[in-house]
Amino acid sequence: MPKTSAYGTEATEGLPVTSSRFPEPWQVEQIPGGYKVLDGSGQALAYVYAREKQSDADIAHVLTFDEARRVAVNVAKLPELLRANAEECHEHDCHE
Repeated sequence: MPKTSAYGTEATEGLPVTSSRFPEPWQVEQIPGGYKVLDGSGQALAYVYAREKQSDADIAHVLTFDEARRVAVNVAKLPELLRANAEECHEHDCHE
């Protein structure tokens, strides 16, 4: 029986996150009100919303632009981090 994800779709166990579905490199683009993370084909993968001033961010329960930029940059690094983790795990014969 195939495994399903939390969204009810078939899980892609063993398929790298950067398969042809989400080609690298992932990039961050500033947009009005925050940032978006794009895959190599230009598909938007994530939006991170922000406000200029800390007080405005607190009222709206969102991040400041600096915080949002750091989150978006880290999301864009996921393919390389997952690849490094998989390579390290392969070297040490890890099993999930």
